[in-house]
Amino acid sequence: MLLLGDSFANIFSLEAMGWGEAAGFAEHLSRALGKPLDCILRNSDGSFATREQLQRELALGRDRLAGKKIVVWEFAARELSIGDWKLLPLDLGTPPPSKFFTPEPGQLKTITGTVAAISSVPRPGTVPYAEHILTAHLVDLDGADATQALVCTLSMSAQKWTSAARLRPGDRVKLKVRPWSDVSAQYEKINRSELSDTALQLEEPVWGEIIER
Repeated sequence: MLLLGDSFANIFSLEAMGWGEAAGFAEHLSRALGKPLDCILRNSDGSFATREQLQRELALGRDRLAGKKIVVWEFAARELSIGDWKLLPLDLGTPPPSKFFTPEPGQLKTITGTVAAISSVPRPGTVPYAEHILTAHLVDLDGADATQALVCTLSMSAQKWTSAARLRPGDRVKLKVRPWSDVSAQYEKINRSELSDTALQLEEPVWGEIIER
């Protein structure tokens, strides 16, 4: 079984929401079924956010539907009237060779790069979630064995912008980065904005923390 869900699945499960942890819908469903669940959960945009994540996983050759007989899709009822119900093909693909920088698992690297593109960031107080993650495309890298990187970083914490929220294309920034797989359990459920370039969306991101800009 694969569970897709929004913040109503994350509440009581995602500690950052402030309502506890390990007691949400997925945990209760898993206990009732007596087996572990494969989950794709993301705060906000229940009509498309988890479908986009599933689409990306499949496009990269990670078949999250393999061996699954049931997909449970949870979303808030309000999405039926205000959600973006865009059509998203769910085709299994083969990832092309990547020229983007990704550290080895467990590795922490310091890189410097120029912001080529950056995703949108909500204004504090205008969204119900206290945390937000942005995505940035960095080019002209120093300290890496590639010239580009796709970086995810915390742009809002406790309803306050971080320094990353003020980044703009052309800015030069220095970060400590690690593989996304090292932090995905902690951050993948938090509301995240993506870049509009669909080709960039298929690149494996790294997690970054700004040192200086």
